[in-house]
Amino acid sequence: MKSVIRKRNIVVIAVIMVAVMVSCFAILFKNSAYATNLWDVENHWARSYIEYMEQRGAIKGYDDGSFKPENQTTVGEAIKLIVATFDNTVTNYEGGHWATNYLNKAKEQKIVEQGQYTVDMLDRPALRKEEMYMISQSLKQLAYKPVLEVDYAVMNFTDVNGLTNQDGIDYVEAIKTCYLLGIVEGDDTGLMNPEAPITRAEIVTILSRAYSEQWRKYKGLD
Repeated sequence: MKSVIRKRNIVVIAVIMVAVMVSCFAILFKNSAYATNLWDVENHWARSYIEYMEQRGAIKGYDDGSFKPENQTTVGEAIKLIVATFDNTVTNYEGGHWATNYLNKAKEQKIVEQGQYTVDMLDRPALRKEEMYMISQSLKQLAYKPVLEVDYAVMNFTDVNGLTNQDGIDYVEAIKTCYLLGIVEGDDTGLMNPEAPITRAEIVTILSRAYSEQWRKYKGLD
């Protein structure tokens, strides 16, 4: 009888210990959630992505504590963000345009093509198709297998098909790759808007999905 009681007590103690451990892990997980101090993203649709990339150290806000998520992103900023996401050793250039080192690194890693951008182009607004091309190239350099295997026939955005081999660059392949991997989505009208300037919120969202599969919106891929 004492043996049975002892076994029951052991089981009860074990259950209590498991419950306590689960509660502790739940509290730890809750407290470890990252919360940004950027005052203008609190109610923004991209807040989770912005917080994620800020926590990783890939982005930061302005001196006034804002992020300005709806501001357009320049080519230089876009290149820096994508390079910094995959390589945090590059720093600003002091002898000319600040983004020169990032541009050179992007060329070296084949994220952009040789001659695709010159220094005087770094301050113009970056386009959505340009960012998707850089993302696609980055994934290829990382030997991300699905890039070479996706079925491009799945996607049919009317404003994308005419972009093939524009300026010697196959934007269609890049956009379809990003779409089918769940990195980008079209709008409610069935358009991808490849020629539209990309905002800071949009680029952070794309980079979050490129860096971590937890954020992706897969389109039929395993």
